[in-house]
Amino acid sequence: MGKRDRNERTDDRAGRVKLLLAMLPAAALCVCAPLTSIQLLHLENGRIGMTSVAVQEDPWVHPRLLRLRRDEKLDEVVAPGKTQLEKIVLLRRWARRQWDAGPQPFYYPAWDALEILDLARRRGNKAFCAQYAVLFLQSARSLGLHARYLDMGHFLTSVWSDEHDRWVVMDPTNDLHYEKRGVPMGDWELIRAAWRGRAAGIEVVGPGEARKPITSAELAPFRVLAVCQLNDQLSNPAVVIHNGRKRALTLESDYRRYPLVGKERVGYGNYCLGWHEAGKPAAEANWPVSSEPDDFAQANNQTVLFVAEANEEQGVVKLRLMTETAPEFAAFVGGPEGQAAGELTSHVVWSLKPGINAFTARVKTAAGWLGPESRVKVFYKPSWLGSFSYRLASLR
Repeated sequence: MGKRDRNERTDDRAGRVKLLLAMLPAAALCVCAPLTSIQLLHLENGRIGMTSVAVQEDPWVHPRLLRLRRDEKLDEVVAPGKTQLEKIVLLRRWARRQWDAGPQPFYYPAWDALEILDLARRRGNKAFCAQYAVLFLQSARSLGLHARYLDMGHFLTSVWSDEHDRWVVMDPTNDLHYEKRGVPMGDWELIRAAWRGRAAGIEVVGPGEARKPITSAELAPFRVLAVCQLNDQLSNPAVVIHNGRKRALTLESDYRRYPLVGKERVGYGNYCLGWHEAGKPAAEANWPVSSEPDDFAQANNQTVLFVAEANEEQGVVKLRLMTETAPEFAAFVGGPEGQAAGELTSHVVWSLKPGINAFTARVKTAAGWLGPESRVKVFYKPSWLGSFSYRLASLR
């Protein structure tokens, strides 16, 4: 027998051993399960919202947002991004480049991105962090993304990332975000890190993907962070405290009617919710506080899978698909693993094959974004003999 023949027989034996080892979990199920059975192995489901304070948003098809997207060619701005997060970062960098913040005084305009851009470009109104936040948030919203304002004495935003299933903090004023082990961080994660004093492993990701470890001083302000629950200022104008009195910031035909920062007292007056660390003295705040994590963790575009019925004789599972916090839901997308994904109805009859089966589903929004994936995995054994025959056929 030649060396080549011996090697081929050795490789063949090794391949059969690997195949038998791979079959052991399924074989164990075959032995332990009844003659015909469907066993639920895994369910990875969307989150059910438990917050009592939901974010209020302008619709992404609001006329001012449609005009912003068209006039500023925002689809071209984000086109180079291959992932949703890359598109969000490109949009943030675009927002930061629109003007350089200048010295006071400057006029504090209505929370309207088009108005802010007009005053910056034609009037030299070099505004500060709140205006960068408004421009970035409304630009994100015009693309169908969910976003909310954050206030820690400095205005930031967080944008909902479907691919990471979390809010991601973005600082458009300084063109940066935060990552830990390569994963973008949300406001809640930064709040917890700040209160626990755990800066290790957190990086500040700035312009040009420049990275540096976060300092304790940079992390500390997140202990007093508040999430602003209103970002519908195009429909319901923002409220400011102007010289001690509340004032709704509506669009003005003459920009000189806006509050003048640096010569007049101006503060933010809309509703925010601040974090209060349980067991710690509450800091002075201009808004209510909560110690309930769910109030800060609203998840968007979630798909919830229910296994409504399993018919062992027919080898089918009936699934019920439901959305959770998906106001711009257009369709469900997914299907059995190994098949091309397609649009799904809310009631699915899933035909099983002998062995392990997996099914995935996710929300598709009206803007075309795909929500986080939900998955169910089951093992189907039609009968001991049928399963054994199926395994023999797969070995041939």
